[in-house]
Amino acid sequence: MGSRLRVVSDPGVGSEFSFDLSLPVAQGSASPRGAVVPPVRHALLVDDNQESQTAIKAILDLWGWTLSLCENSLDVQRHLSSENVQVLLVACSQLPDFFAQNPIPIPDCRRILLVRNNQRALMMSQDTQSRFDAVIVKPVLEAALINALEQADRQAEGIESSGREVLAGSGQLAGMRILLVEDNPFNQMVAEGLLEDMGATISVVSNGEEALAFVAGAPESIDVILMDIQMPVMDGLTATRHLREQGHRHPIIAMTAGVLASERDQYLGAGMNDLVPKPVDAQQLWQAIKLVHAEGAVCLSDESKPAVAALKVFDQERLEKLTRGRRERVHSVVNSLAEIEQASRQDLADGLEQLLRGDLAEARRKFHSIKGVVANYGGEQVAATVQQLEDELDAGVSLAELQNRVATLREHLAAYTQQARQWASAQEKLYG
Repeated sequence: MGSRLRVVSDPGVGSEFSFDLSLPVAQGSASPRGAVVPPVRHALLVDDNQESQTAIKAILDLWGWTLSLCENSLDVQRHLSSENVQVLLVACSQLPDFFAQNPIPIPDCRRILLVRNNQRALMMSQDTQSRFDAVIVKPVLEAALINALEQADRQAEGIESSGREVLAGSGQLAGMRILLVEDNPFNQMVAEGLLEDMGATISVVSNGEEALAFVAGAPESIDVILMDIQMPVMDGLTATRHLREQGHRHPIIAMTAGVLASERDQYLGAGMNDLVPKPVDAQQLWQAIKLVHAEGAVCLSDESKPAVAALKVFDQERLEKLTRGRRERVHSVVNSLAEIEQASRQDLADGLEQLLRGDLAEARRKFHSIKGVVANYGGEQVAATVQQLEDELDAGVSLAELQNRVATLREHLAAYTQQARQWASAQEKLYG
């Protein structure tokens, strides 16, 4: 039936069962709540991806539209000359050949570009952007297609203002300009992936000093700042204080594993507007950004503390939300997990060495590095153990107690890396 069942089992750890089902598209499905189905038109899709063809055809069939398919750009002119094409959907993979074969703009036709991620749209030249009325980030959903058509219609009717802006993908944060201040490349990738999926435009700097320079050079190009706390050169709190002293009123959201009441008060006192705990959750991140951007008000409070949940050794659901089944993201995360395993083991060894030498500040920094990275890649138990170790370092407990906590951390880190390897192996078999 075209379905697959997978089993991964490891003695002493457990078994994992997963499956893929090939199901027919539901007939007569309702359109998104509040959405108005566009009037019947004829569309031409230029895309060689069969999954995209199937998904878009299902939506247009539901609307009562007719659809012609082109797997390459060579046949586009034939369809345009023989059919009344009112909507043209072009995959970004077809652009080079499409422009070569179709240099003249197509009159009375809404042109929509389909891209694999929002960053690809943002990197396109103004000339490329000027040839399309709207853009959709794959996978194409009905609500996104309706929004793109409405945008194309408004532009054709002259409702939008003159001057073309950079194309932005559909999503909850479409059009939002965000400055991400984060020194860790793994955490940068996680945050960028979440923000791209929500349609935001992202700029990235690696420390507070770079953030100050970026804001000074382009203050009007930022809507919200996401600020890590512990960074080299200049930390997030210092950078926030400088920004407020200089009169910048951009909403600033802290991204940190530290969510104690004393820490939250410290962030608020520095001038931050809200806090998103690490590991970063997409829903919490979206809600925080929308809230501070809409209200511009300080909203750090006890009510915004994350709910306590059972800790997972390896939260594979979190990584699957990040990768969303995209081959290039899966490969990137798998590679990152291998690098994280090596870096975390080194940080653990270095942290213990500094602990035995009596350099508690450096030991704390090494342990914190483990928490900041592993937490974003599904290691809830490891992150919680590091937090306990940091709390004990701050409380001045005995060296023997600290060594016991480090031993626990080593066990939890070993369990995490073992499950991470199993997940990575399964993904490599699935995606090649």
